Amino acid sequence: MDQLKVAKFINGQRNCRFLLDDNNFEYKVNRTDGRTTFWKCRRSYAEKCYARAVTVNVEDSEYLKCVSGNHTHSSKLMKKRVSDVESE
Repeated sequence: MDQLKVAKFINGQRNCRFLLDDNNFEYKVNRTDGRTTFWKCRRSYAEKCYARAVTVNVEDSEYLKCVSGNHTHSSKLMKKRVSDVESE
């Protein structure tokens, strides 16, 4: 499992979870096929964003296998940093 990173998640309001990548972009489940889960950007409809991610479940742990595509929007972390700078 050297090349795979442990997947990070956050909880949503409606008892769902979202995948977080290293840049704090959020992904929602698109489909699951056995041990593999395919994710699409949480803002896929609102922002017409086609970024995707894939996780794989190995021995009851979930690992981030890959992230593909470019986001058409900024992450929540980037928005927070901009608002912090503007308030100074």
